[in-house]
Amino acid sequence: MAPRGKYLPISVADVAAWQVQARTDFVRKTFGIVTAQLFATLAVASLPTLVPSVRDYVLSHVGLAYVAMLMPLLLTLYVLRRDAHACTSYGHLTARASVAHTA
Repeated sequence: MAPRGKYLPISVADVAAWQVQARTDFVRKTFGIVTAQLFATLAVASLPTLVPSVRDYVLSHVGLAYVAMLMPLLLTLYVLRRDAHACTSYGHLTARASVAHTA
């Protein structure tokens, strides 16, 4: 028999059910975000396709299309480079925080 007192009587089946629910919620949230991004991309991409004035503007300013194609790559490289120098050690973060507070 499980000890009573400060311990909650949680069974293995309860933990397994919680894990399944957590995974299901994660998958649902992830697919919801991907679906929202897909609809946002569809809305932005449909403008030059369906609106003649926007299409003419995009075709007359080709540099704008190049910037739109290169910007995600440049932002990704920037974030990767910035995060490569980020401090990920909890001990270092604590030391830096204590130095920052004493200075």
